[in-house]
Amino acid sequence: MALNEDRRFTISRLPETFGAGETIIRTPLWVGGGGSTSVDHAILVRTESGRHTVIAVGEHTSVSAMAPYARRLRADAICPGFVNAHTHLELSTYPALEADFPSFLVEMVQHRRSHPQARGTPAAALGLRHLIEQRVAAVGDIIARESVLVSELQHSPLPGVAYWEVVCTSQSAAGSTIEALGRRLPVWRSLHRAGGPVLGLAPQSPYLVCRDVLQFLARTARAEGLPLQIHVAESPAEIEFFRSGSGALARVLRSVGFTVPPDPATLGFRPAPALSPVRYLAEIGFLDASPTLVHCANVSDEDIRIIAEHGCPVVTCPRSNANLRCGVFPWQAFSTAGIPIALATDSIASAHSLDLGSELAAAFAVFGADLSLGTALEWLTAGASRALGRAGQAITPGGPLDTLTLLDLRADAA
Repeated sequence: MALNEDRRFTISRLPETFGAGETIIRTPLWVGGGGSTSVDHAILVRTESGRHTVIAVGEHTSVSAMAPYARRLRADAICPGFVNAHTHLELSTYPALEADFPSFLVEMVQHRRSHPQARGTPAAALGLRHLIEQRVAAVGDIIARESVLVSELQHSPLPGVAYWEVVCTSQSAAGSTIEALGRRLPVWRSLHRAGGPVLGLAPQSPYLVCRDVLQFLARTARAEGLPLQIHVAESPAEIEFFRSGSGALARVLRSVGFTVPPDPATLGFRPAPALSPVRYLAEIGFLDASPTLVHCANVSDEDIRIIAEHGCPVVTCPRSNANLRCGVFPWQAFSTAGIPIALATDSIASAHSLDLGSELAAAFAVFGADLSLGTALEWLTAGASRALGRAGQAITPGGPLDTLTLLDLRADAA
């Protein structure tokens, strides 16, 4: 599905464009830790020995009076550094795919089998470099290779969460899966270091993880304070799977080569016409851990109520949803329910790049004129931080300028 991304966004590199002395950067849109406002704001920056430090923040007239002879620049918006709350960096060398969601799963499995080395540490390192080049402030990375997990916990310069992805398609294998996780978790947690990511848990989805493992992961996350994230209600085929146990997703899961193909019986649930994946996760107690829910493009009013009652943040990835024909995330209903929202890229395979400016443009293309720039920037900052269990970054005097995002809008038809 081609997106008409009429709005273009450039992340400014203003720290590289001016020299020593004082500079006032004025903006009509200021997005801080407490939300967005359209009042006339500014920051005063002092540059010494190549370092750019924020000296003052506030209403433009007040800041301007502090340094009447400072050079003047303008940004269309100023906010904390962007946070990519959900991606799969180890898929950064996968091809850009576009198909309905069940067909996408088949293509992903086929690529993995024909290119067994494509998913690993070099690919994750490439994706990480892309994020660093964008000056992303933090990342939530879903990881299925232990070598990648260990490397990120030990060496990644970006804070955030390194989520260990769990797949267990049969109740009969739950005991061994839980035992193996019990041995590994203390080892992985010992790799935490200041300034780096923390360990998190990511059951892949409610149709690729059986009931007992889902319940174990929720209990463990609550007991040990580990971030928890899961894909849920991503495609219409997932909804059909929980309602009837059949449909396109069920056919794909039987055909792609799982040792135990996942179906309702092996996963430990009974399909029913009123059962949704969100309701199922609530019924088995998984949502009691307030996990971050990724996608939620196919939800009912009851699902949204359940998510709100359990205090779960949600992450939307509009390019991925469009390319995989999953539907449109009902952001206004989630916002009205008071549910924190984050905007993220997902993987290169489904979103085609890790560029958050492109994701921002896609959000406007998909969600339309009712979505304000201030709200979208909140999703990339405070909302994304909340999705990772992190405190939102405030814009305060004394900090380096390069931790902030200075946004330029371009009416670029090319």
